[in-house]
Amino acid sequence: MLSRYFLPVFLALLIVIVNSFRFLDLEGLPNGYMFDEETSSVTLQCLAEKGIAPLDNTPYPLFGELGVGNPKPPTYMYPGMIWVKSFGFSAGSVRALTAFSFILALLGLFAVAWQLGGTMCGLWTLLAGSVSPWIWSLSRMGIEGPFLLPFLIWGLFVALRAKYFWQFIVAGGLFAATVYTYPTAKMQAPLFLIVLGVYGIRQLGWKKSHLIALVVTFLIALVPLVWTKLSQPKLNEHFKEVFITNPDYLRSLGRTDSIPDILVTLFEKAIYQISPDYLFFKGTPTDMGMTTGRQGLLSWLDGIALLALIFWGVTAFFKKRGFIKPSVKLLVGFIFINIVLGTLPAIFCYNNDPLHSMAAWPFVMLTTGMVINAVITEYPWATLPVFISSAVFAGVFLMQYFKYYKDDSVWIFRKWSLEAAQQAKTDEDWMKFLYFHYKDGFASRYFLMRYHGDDCLQARTIYNNLKPRFEKMAQQQKKARP
Repeated sequence: MLSRYFLPVFLALLIVIVNSFRFLDLEGLPNGYMFDEETSSVTLQCLAEKGIAPLDNTPYPLFGELGVGNPKPPTYMYPGMIWVKSFGFSAGSVRALTAFSFILALLGLFAVAWQLGGTMCGLWTLLAGSVSPWIWSLSRMGIEGPFLLPFLIWGLFVALRAKYFWQFIVAGGLFAATVYTYPTAKMQAPLFLIVLGVYGIRQLGWKKSHLIALVVTFLIALVPLVWTKLSQPKLNEHFKEVFITNPDYLRSLGRTDSIPDILVTLFEKAIYQISPDYLFFKGTPTDMGMTTGRQGLLSWLDGIALLALIFWGVTAFFKKRGFIKPSVKLLVGFIFINIVLGTLPAIFCYNNDPLHSMAAWPFVMLTTGMVINAVITEYPWATLPVFISSAVFAGVFLMQYFKYYKDDSVWIFRKWSLEAAQQAKTDEDWMKFLYFHYKDGFASRYFLMRYHGDDCLQARTIYNNLKPRFEKMAQQQKKARP
């Protein structure tokens, strides 16, 4: 009775409640503004106001070059330009754009799970994605990275249902869009297409001509990206900096850039990705912009699914029977391989950033949803305990986020800069503020635009005119120190 009539309603209600919190107090939590959010806001406002790049007057660029870090991709800039024209340039508006993109990803996740396992599988998968700590903090930040997810997930949905050439063309375009969104997809997308192609031909009945249409569309859509990368080598520098072969990083571990030392470091990074602390208990406590530091990447629902898999595996071993049904072996292999592929960039990058492994997130959530659905089907008595566990976890996690994250993350989001800008009233106040931030042009320009009332060109001009003066003052003060 519970499973048939009321469970879908209760699941849908919990999903709606949890995701409504994703939009709560976006202006004040996180408290402050981090560098990536400043660059996002300045880029979107410059495009919306003047139709120009953030650093110069290039009209409607393919990439918003920042001079540091990853440039802003077109898959973020142009939807974002329309968004801020509609909803304003506030911190809450820019953060809401990311939250909205994640809602699109969740809807796609439901569609994929529904395609693979039916409505209840879709609802459990949607709940797993909704309460997942992995992307929660990221989904409330004004950054471009999470835009990878809706393109990847909806591309997968179209590919799973594709029968006509136009559908394969659409899927190829969506997969190509993922490569524009975040640098890690450059590594993941080609490998993902190989795995998808094998699965499509062997399981979905694709013709070779279908796969060719998908791949050709993917490659054609990437021509502007390849041309830009070849003509502007600087765009590749940031990924080289965070790669595990960075000599400075290896020296910090007491190692060299020799092959044995690099292999040992890779092994340690791979082990870290599956460590209980990272997955269930702490996440990344030293970088609380990306996780809360009080909870790992996975939820209790994911933990229940993992325990069920272990139980079924042990049972199959002792009863000497197959662990995986022959009818789903290809699907299980497809999902598992893509979890590994999605995790590769996190292994090859030295900073423990959940953004680097987010392409694995949809496949982990699919695993959770499908396993929980199988548990409920085989053991109906488990329905209520599993649902209550999910609701309790959601409550505990949200309480931790809204009660502690604001204070825990102040060093990442520079709360004091926000307070100083809000309190600046006179020209003297602003001169002191800008002198303190003169090394960070995007912070200076963001706060000038947000709290001083300047537009894109005015803020850029003020900063460019004052920076040489501030640099000279800093050198004089340094010389004057005993």
